[in-house]
Amino acid sequence: ASPIPQGLMRGLGEYLEHYEYGCTEQLVSKAFPTLVSGETMQQGLPRTEIAHKIAQIMDVAASRQNDEGAFGLWMAMPDLHFDLPSIHVVHFMIEAKDQGYDIPTDMMTRGINHLQKMADDTPSNFSEARNQAYAVYILARNGTVVTNALEHNRDWFEKNAKGNWSDDIAAAYEAATYALLKDQDQADALIKQFHLQNPKHRWPQEEIDYDDDL
Repeated sequence: ASPIPQGLMRGLGEYLEHYEYGCTEQLVSKAFPTLVSGETMQQGLPRTEIAHKIAQIMDVAASRQNDEGAFGLWMAMPDLHFDLPSIHVVHFMIEAKDQGYDIPTDMMTRGINHLQKMADDTPSNFSEARNQAYAVYILARNGTVVTNALEHNRDWFEKNAKGNWSDDIAAAYEAATYALLKDQDQADALIKQFHLQNPKHRWPQEEIDYDDDL
């Protein structure tokens, strides 16, 4: 037994490294365990090797970024809105940048701008609102003032899914954002209602997108 999940991290990394698909989401997911284990656990790959992997990922991701800053799954695509892969890539870039790795400035700036447009827009369904909650959290991680965007997103859930969203991952994103904004009371209230392993599947069509119920 171990007090840290190093064994799990290595197993997850192996699984992702050999996953059969190479879309943008998977490209970034392969490197997340290495990034976290290398820095947080202090037992991962050498920093130079992690930097090399990050540079390779950025090269591929850059070829899939459109003029508006969004990232296509396999290539640059126009008119992407509330798109999860773009948020995932920007999340990875922020995490890597926070840990001192070099991230292309223009690529990062355009990605952040795309997420800002996403945060300012109005979702048309639950999936889009969930992705918006994720985008708002990532913007907050980047130091953006997201108070209005957060309230805009929460208002959508309260009006369109009242009583049916507190155990969705969107609530966890909102709780984390409130915490970043130093509103711990709101953060605690939301996270207390969130259950990671809730067996109820309300939106099964959403659960097949990235091979994970969460």
